[in-house]
Amino acid sequence: MTVNSLANFGVPGLNGDRAAALQPILSNRFRVLFFNFGATQEPAPYDLTRQIRRIGRPNLRFENVPLYSYVSTVYISTRGEWEELNLVFFDDITNSVMRRVQNQVSKQQNFFCQS
Repeated sequence: MTVNSLANFGVPGLNGDRAAALQPILSNRFRVLFFNFGATQEPAPYDLTRQIRRIGRPNLRFENVPLYSYVSTVYISTRGEWEELNLVFFDDITNSVMRRVQNQVSKQQNFFCQS
């Protein structure tokens, strides 16, 4: 593309001049990395990162606790607690996402080995 053809892109200004097209807002771009998820002998499951459809943002919540004194009350923040994070995955034809999620569930609820 020549420099002259780049003037055809973008939004025209007040004088009719066109500025370069700006990058869109990055609210829909994200990267999620999973470590030690699923089977233990497999490396980091990068196919889970590619199969995420929607994810919530992590939120940290602090509760205020009253601390009573003789004549007054002071409110202090307690230790922060992470709220739940919701993930929605695409289901692929090889069921690799479902297999990894089932491996993680069996790791977390392994009542036979108590591990």
